[in-house]
Amino acid sequence: MNVLETLQTKELITDDQIHILKTSIRQKYPYISSHDSACLFAKAVHELLNQNLKAFNKEECQRIKRAVLEQAITRDAFSINYLDIFKVCSILQEENPLLLTPIATWLSAHHPKALSMNEVQNLLTELTPSRQLTPSIASTRQTSYLPLFMELVRKVWTYLKTHKVLMLQSVTLIFLTCTLSYSLYRSHEEKQLYIETMETLAIQPLAPPIRTESNEETPSLESPLQPELRYKDIDELALTNWLTNKQSLLAKTPYFDSIMAVAEEFNINPLLLFAITGQEQGFVPVDHHKASTIANNPFNVYGSWQDFNTNITDTSRIAARTILNLSKDCPPDEDPIKWLNRKYAEDPNWHIGVSQILTQLEEVAGQSK
Repeated sequence: MNVLETLQTKELITDDQIHILKTSIRQKYPYISSHDSACLFAKAVHELLNQNLKAFNKEECQRIKRAVLEQAITRDAFSINYLDIFKVCSILQEENPLLLTPIATWLSAHHPKALSMNEVQNLLTELTPSRQLTPSIASTRQTSYLPLFMELVRKVWTYLKTHKVLMLQSVTLIFLTCTLSYSLYRSHEEKQLYIETMETLAIQPLAPPIRTESNEETPSLESPLQPELRYKDIDELALTNWLTNKQSLLAKTPYFDSIMAVAEEFNINPLLLFAITGQEQGFVPVDHHKASTIANNPFNVYGSWQDFNTNITDTSRIAARTILNLSKDCPPDEDPIKWLNRKYAEDPNWHIGVSQILTQLEEVAGQSK
């Protein structure tokens, strides 16, 4: 088996892996939207490609990824093998001969046989006859099909008038032309949108999706929480003083105000949210060398603050949404915090710590003044 045949049989991403990845995302994040799930999937695919293309600089890596993804999504089964990448490299190297070195470095990392520069160059040249099968990477601009669509309709109409086709036949033919043209136009637009979305996601770190005002539904007014866990006014000054005595960064703005606002928005007892931060991150001590980063996600939503780090409002809303979703089927005679423990945390004793902290906070600030 020669080098090119070996590259073709060596798969980077297979259809089976895609299925496993999608299943894993659904199991790990059961309450995110389909859009967010797709974004998370795209990021994971890009991360796999990033790891494989370390021999190239950022710009080269982006162009290679765009081309191989463009090719992969046109197949019946989404897959990428090493020959797909090497074909794209051959086109890039033709434009820029200096790329021979990183291409050789990449090839040596993924092929068992050591190859000289001349051998690598010969392999690149050997691919010339099949390059027309490789997606274009020369242009990143989207082609507009609308002018072509309008021109096609105009020509059909001219033909109908010239040949005096019956009215019913004319209308039918124009309708079919418009339908076919629009379908092709939409297919192209959707494909380009998908590719460009994948390309945009490539420059972001692999992380679960960010929920924002635009893609998150408004919380339901009918809360699934038991009455004691629903929103109520508390003694905010007492809680702030208590957190300050604990040397907690959450006593300060914007953390305290954001958690309070989200608690009211989602009809959740604010002390429950603070209790979770106490269990997860000890209320974020100000003297921790990464306190300001941890405070962005003191709930450890989507794994931990290291994996997902946006801002306190965002993570508070995700935590609140998770609490509501997990509470929807809680039996009335069940401990509601223990019920949350089933999926919120891997530690089976998580609910004990949260409950103890919540009881303490209720004593400190449970009554508003």
